[in-house]
Amino acid sequence: MELTFAEADAVMWEEYDVLARRAYGQAVPDIARLGQHADRRVALRGGRVVAGGLGLLIPQWFGGRPVPSASMACGCVAPEERGGRLAARLVDERLRALREQGAALATLWTASNGYVRRMGWEAPAQVFSWTVPTDALKELGADTMEITFGDSDGLAKLRDELARRWNGPWQRPAWWNSWQQDQHPDLFTYASPRRAGRQAGCSQRP
Repeated sequence: MELTFAEADAVMWEEYDVLARRAYGQAVPDIARLGQHADRRVALRGGRVVAGGLGLLIPQWFGGRPVPSASMACGCVAPEERGGRLAARLVDERLRALREQGAALATLWTASNGYVRRMGWEAPAQVFSWTVPTDALKELGADTMEITFGDSDGLAKLRDELARRWNGPWQRPAWWNSWQQDQHPDLFTYASPRRAGRQAGCSQRP
């Protein structure tokens, strides 16, 4: 049967959610959580959803300015459809739609680095991660820190100030905080003492 691609309506996206559970071997909550904020594309064969993924139009900081960008995530192919380069075709379709909506570049969240590298994708820079023990925050004056569940205006302002100094960070959209809070209900923020009326530092913990 001929393969077609389409922007997913609510029924198709529910069918894709079921497919993703089968393909990943577990539920993928972000398919529902992020679907309402995303460009949703699926591949159909004989009217049945056999692959799909979402694309989030989120600017990324480069050179101190937000650049129109797309973050692609939650993509998968039905097990019985694998081996026919359907994933590569679907990525092309997803990118085409996102470019038409203004994206100048795209990033891809994936658990299959080797496969996407063969399609021409590559990590543009090293990725670093730091873990700070809670006790270490005492040196910052933890006894006077504010603890906030979720996000805060001060945190958002500080985050943007820091992000614009790097290439690649997302400029988080308005819906980001509610999604994060839904994903991590116990997410909270330590805010260090304010200096001259502005927040001097912060740390988030899920």
